[in-house]
Amino acid sequence: MVPFPSTIGLTTTRPVLGLLRPGTSDQVLAVGACLLQPPQATLILASVRQEVAALGLLPANDPGGQGLLVSLVLRSA
Repeated sequence: MVPFPSTIGLTTTRPVLGLLRPGTSDQVLAVGACLLQPPQATLILASVRQEVAALGLLPANDPGGQGLLVSLVLRSA
C-alpha cells in the first residue's frame, strides 16, 4: 500500500491495495476485483481495505515516516 498519484499529479494519503504500476516501485494501481483470482480473495481484500481504514493504518512509505504496512500477499491452492 502506498499513496496513489492522481491523474493531476498530486498524491493522496489514503492507502491503496492493488498492483505495482509497471516500471515503478512506489506507485500502486488500485484493484477492486480481478477475474483471475478466486472470489474469496476479492472478499478478503475488501475486508482488509475496510479494517485498514477503520484502524487508520498507514503505508510504510508514508511521508511522515509513521507507516507500517508494506504488502499483503494472498495465495490459494
